[in-house]
Amino acid sequence: MHSRRRSPRVRPRHVFAALVAVGLLLRVLTFNSWGIVYDGAVMSVMGQSFAVHGEFLVPYAAVPTYYHHYPPLYPVFLSLFYRALGFGVFATKLAELVLSALLVVVTWLTTADLFGRRKAWYAAAFVALEPMFLITSLIGYSEDLVGILFIVWGGLTMLIGVSTLALGAGALALLTSASRGGGRRVAATISICRLPSRPGR
Repeated sequence: MHSRRRSPRVRPRHVFAALVAVGLLLRVLTFNSWGIVYDGAVMSVMGQSFAVHGEFLVPYAAVPTYYHHYPPLYPVFLSLFYRALGFGVFATKLAELVLSALLVVVTWLTTADLFGRRKAWYAAAFVALEPMFLITSLIGYSEDLVGILFIVWGGLTMLIGVSTLALGAGALALLTSASRGGGRRVAATISICRLPSRPGR
């Protein structure tokens, strides 16, 4: 009797790895589909100002005026690309593409370290295909950077403890997330409230 050949088994991690590749490919294929708009446009101008002047000056103001509403971390990141490639939509979107890839990598590495490789592929596939991250990465928003830093903060919190890093979420929210003023204040308040009280109190 001839032994039956077993059909090759498709492993879940291969499926989710393919989904990650699809998510990254979508970002490349849609690279030119949107412009840099709203908060993304303001933060890109801030990045150009930092690249040229080393500070966040409002252009064409009658007197020297500084941006006071938007956080600095993302514009500083953009300024690295403007210094190398010049100010423009291409440099801004290239910076976003780099952040998108980093977000997927950081998600995979952190999840794999905490929960194992199988769950890491699930998480990475979700991040790669999640519509909000996809759309905001095309219009110059800072959500990819926020995602990266919150994942790192969350991973460190699990490893080191909330008591050590409780202020991290508040500081991180104030430094990065420009599109949700109320959300920043809530994150900062929650993180501060989670600080441990002194012994005996």
